Amino acid sequence: MHGASIDYYEVGLQRIVRLGGIQQLPEVLTMTDVAMHCEVPVTWLMQLWSADALPGTSFVGAHSWRCRRETFLEWLKEHADEQRYRMAWTQRSDPPHSSTPHTYQRGRGRQTLSH
Repeated sequence: MHGASIDYYEVGLQRIVRLGGIQQLPEVLTMTDVAMHCEVPVTWLMQLWSADALPGTSFVGAHSWRCRRETFLEWLKEHADEQRYRMAWTQRSDPPHSSTPHTYQRGRGRQTLSH
């Protein structure tokens, strides 16, 4: 889900923009709507649904899911941002900070601990 090489969150957002905005989607979305309009795999959505990671309402007995388009868009944006942050963090070029704390002078000569 989260470790996928393709960022389906970003794919979905870009597709919504190309469609002309969220208003182009049905007011209440199904998994089929999301897969079709956002061009993301149903299998990815099913994995998220199985992990109870999708916003909206799940109908377990019927194996179906519904979500208001605005709620889905906010969720998509939030996760796309999280994915961007995660990717930026793993692509850092500077060496990580030492895990051993050291003291340094700050302010008016007080000793503080820094990591």
